[in-house]
Amino acid sequence: MTHPQPQKKSLPNEVFINQNINWHVAGLFDKDRIIADFVKIITNEFDNPNPVKSVYGAPNYLWNSESFTTYCGKPEIEMSLSTFERERIPAFLTFTNIRLEQKDLADPSSNYLLERISKKRGNGIVVSSDILSDYVRSKFPDLKQVASLPKVAAPENKRDKAFYESLAGRFDKVFIHPSDNFNLDLLASLDNKKKFEIIVNLDCIIDCPHYTKCTEPSYNFLELDAKHEFWEKNCIACHKQILIGKGKENEKRLRNHGLTIDEVDELYKMGFTNFQIMGRGRSVFAYTNDLTRYILEPTFIGPLVFKLLIGT
Repeated sequence: MTHPQPQKKSLPNEVFINQNINWHVAGLFDKDRIIADFVKIITNEFDNPNPVKSVYGAPNYLWNSESFTTYCGKPEIEMSLSTFERERIPAFLTFTNIRLEQKDLADPSSNYLLERISKKRGNGIVVSSDILSDYVRSKFPDLKQVASLPKVAAPENKRDKAFYESLAGRFDKVFIHPSDNFNLDLLASLDNKKKFEIIVNLDCIIDCPHYTKCTEPSYNFLELDAKHEFWEKNCIACHKQILIGKGKENEKRLRNHGLTIDEVDELYKMGFTNFQIMGRGRSVFAYTNDLTRYILEPTFIGPLVFKLLIGT
């Protein structure tokens, strides 16, 4: 009597969850090695195209409002930018200080960095200040410009179709406010969806009242985080306030902005192809987890690459 042989489970045919998505990842000057190793594994070991279409970041210079990056002198800057130039990955500087004044445009460190990235086609800036945007456009018109999250998140903005379309007319790309990722009617109404970029892994709760404060240049996130004051006075306190109330609105606000894979797929089917993974200031484990779980096939390739990256 012969017994049927168990069927062998084949390995996945695809490395990516969706090979048509353009992934833009934060971590320039902060997660360079992780990103570079990730790209090499995908392109060399699995013989697939590079899914990372650009990298974001900036040292702690005057034009940058996010104090996540450690000190970067010229040698460190050159090493970081050269890493991605070898892989032909465009670099975008996060010049997100929304409070800049005319006098700040003379900052020598920021100008040096700006001139350095202008030497390669495809590079650009993520910008909040109109003053800085005009300045960069006058000096380096070929640099791409992206309307930043702090610019979009300014409390005076009415984030409707007209607002987003007006920014899309002035910038090469525009970040969608993560709270608007769940406003499907608004997203469906946007005309050229390839002009917009969706952040998939922001941890802040939906409509957090403290978000704009976190992006202020004077707000030292790292110092407060080290003392656990940031979470206790802002994030945790906000969650406690919401937990006191009852009802669907409070339940909605309890979740953060992180999208599920199914939600990313729904937005892709709607016409959006540009998605961003945040990560400056995060631990290597948290960052690598997001990098692999959003981009790679989840049952075999993702866990394998995660282990390879963490072990490097």
